[in-house]
Amino acid sequence: MEFGVNEGDPIDVTDQWLSDAQNALFKVAPMDYAKVFTVENVPDDVHLVMDINGASASAKTTSYAISGELAGKFFVYFNRNLAFSGAKQLFFTVGYELLHVSQYAGLAGQHRSVLTQNFFDMLDYLAYSFENSLGGLGLNSFTKDKISGWARLYSLFSSMNYLNFS
Repeated sequence: MEFGVNEGDPIDVTDQWLSDAQNALFKVAPMDYAKVFTVENVPDDVHLVMDINGASASAKTTSYAISGELAGKFFVYFNRNLAFSGAKQLFFTVGYELLHVSQYAGLAGQHRSVLTQNFFDMLDYLAYSFENSLGGLGLNSFTKDKISGWARLYSLFSSMNYLNFS
């Protein structure tokens, strides 16, 4: 009831609501790394892909440094049809995406070659783990073998865990 709505009630689909949720629930998030954090200004092609994939939100990288190093900054877009279906869903979605913002901020200075599909899958698993810690149920279909494989393959596996970010 922090925002005056019940957890399943629909909420206003506005950037103001998104900002209020972030400020109230995730005060210490590194928002300076989120160059865009919006539901109102989502490009049509990004929204279409989110709808097709059933995604509540999407994070897109900004440009890389000339040396190929990651800048650690991202555009975060929210799906008006899914993320804003209720206060509880918005809480899970904002938390999930803000963990990604923290992870990407932690990758600043790494060479962009680290961003393989397998690495993105690992980051998604860790973000779903965070969402699960908040009370969500989304861990998708990550297997024990896949998770232990990431732990062996990527020295960054432990440092990208939600427990390492405030």
